[in-house]
Amino acid sequence: MRRAFHALRNGRPGPVIVEIPADVGPMEVPESGLDYQPPKRALQSPASGESPMQLNCY
Repeated sequence: MRRAFHALRNGRPGPVIVEIPADVGPMEVPESGLDYQPPKRALQSPASGESPMQLNCY
């Protein structure tokens, strides 16, 4: 799925084909798998005064 979405966003315009194996297609998805939330991107505060290099050093 990751490669399909990457091709969809970055490749030439057109359809993207995703093949789902016959034994996976009819499987049921548990309710717990439906509440996915993508991670939020952390933004550097412009008021911090530190460069990104200083923030990433341990």
